[in-house]
Amino acid sequence: MYEYHEQHYEDVDFSHKDLRYGELTRCTFQRCKFRGTSMEEITTYSSQFIECDFHGAHLNASIHNESAFVNCRFSEANFLLLNLIIAK
Repeated sequence: MYEYHEQHYEDVDFSHKDLRYGELTRCTFQRCKFRGTSMEEITTYSSQFIECDFHGAHLNASIHNESAFVNCRFSEANFLLLNLIIAK
């Protein structure tokens, strides 16, 4: 398991990487590619994904606490048991 805190990524290609079981806290991803990326059981806290491409990504059983996906593309992505927690 890996943990990233308060990191900023812009125009980074994470396509086809194994990012399973990670934890992201207050991270920002802008115009990043996650095409075909394994992101099963990943947990995010207060992170932002802005204009990212998740084509064919695997987000099964992932948990997203107060995280935002702004203008992202999710064609052919897998979301089985995805859990979004929104701030009150």
